[in-house]
Amino acid sequence: MRNFHIYIVFFYSIALTGCNKLSRGNENTLIDGLRLFKTGEYRLEIEKLGTINFIRHQVFEIKDSTFIFLLNKSINALEIYNLTTEKFAKRINIPKEGPYAINNPQGFLVISSDSIFVFPQGHVKNTILINGKGDVLSHYSPPVPKNDIFGIVNHKSVPSAPSYFLNKRLHFSILPMLDTKVPENINRNILLASEFEIDNNTLIFPANMCYPKSYLQKGLISYHTNFSRIINDRNEWIYSFAGSDSLYIYDINYILKSQVAAKSKAINNIPKFDRYPGEINSMEMCIKSGSYGRIIYDKFKNNYYRIVQLPREYEPNQDYDVNALAKCAFSVIKFDEQFNKISETNFNEKIYDMNCIFITNKGLNIPRTNYWNKELTEEVVNIDVFN
Repeated sequence: MRNFHIYIVFFYSIALTGCNKLSRGNENTLIDGLRLFKTGEYRLEIEKLGTINFIRHQVFEIKDSTFIFLLNKSINALEIYNLTTEKFAKRINIPKEGPYAINNPQGFLVISSDSIFVFPQGHVKNTILINGKGDVLSHYSPPVPKNDIFGIVNHKSVPSAPSYFLNKRLHFSILPMLDTKVPENINRNILLASEFEIDNNTLIFPANMCYPKSYLQKGLISYHTNFSRIINDRNEWIYSFAGSDSLYIYDINYILKSQVAAKSKAINNIPKFDRYPGEINSMEMCIKSGSYGRIIYDKFKNNYYRIVQLPREYEPNQDYDVNALAKCAFSVIKFDEQFNKISETNFNEKIYDMNCIFITNKGLNIPRTNYWNKELTEEVVNIDVFN
């Protein structure tokens, strides 16, 4: 492996942030199949000091109500809104002082209203379990694997690749920490999943879960080495790799079961390199080629949705940071439970944030919280529901 600077690829590096800017009655256009239509909406009045950034969220049902939990990093707290009543419910402060403090939380996992895992950024060590009051119930600090770079476990723990608690194990998705443009760096030793065995206080990296064959010994910009992962009700892992036209289905032990076509009509080619390309403008390449984003599972209808950042022209005087990706249009590809394509629907730029899409029993929910949305305020978040 050649020596290059280490590039820590955080989840937002592939920020396939969403977009739309048409009249409220005509915001989606059909590419193929049965178009998604708006069928409802939510209107949430944001609590004082509350966040309008829904990028770290989890939907959770409690009795007959649906709640959305949000991580507010600016005040180190979890905020809970009742979507059924469209009201703020409560705020849970994450400890900022003491032996179990987490001052830079990466994500969280709600097990119940009184059991919530909170994960620090960059490693699994010092993960805590809190109750609904923010009291620490348990603290976890597994030994760091010897082959880890600087003791960092670059887990995602965000909605595009949430962490799961299954069979007394916490399951994490891991992003590589290397220069991904170097073809030799993308190999079977780069493992993309980790499991924390709580009873044994052990962190393991399943050897089966690496990049697909089409990636191996190929260089890609960091945006295109990102991926989304979810689990369905059959305990199958579904992976959407940003640079692949396919979806990959694995069993619970990360044995590949099938690969299914899931191509967008708007994506022509995701560039890969046989040789190290040197210094290139990764932002320009991501914008001009487009990228595949999240895979989302609708447990209520047994459908899947794949989010696609659509290509556009690069504007060198304006496209210089990650917010440039929020100017891109996106599409939503809908599949049935057997991954047969039902439709692909386009959404125009600068209204919706595709990173913040979530599922409820009402359908596919897309907040109007795009960074460039001129109607966005800090007081109210509007969420449109599609079916």
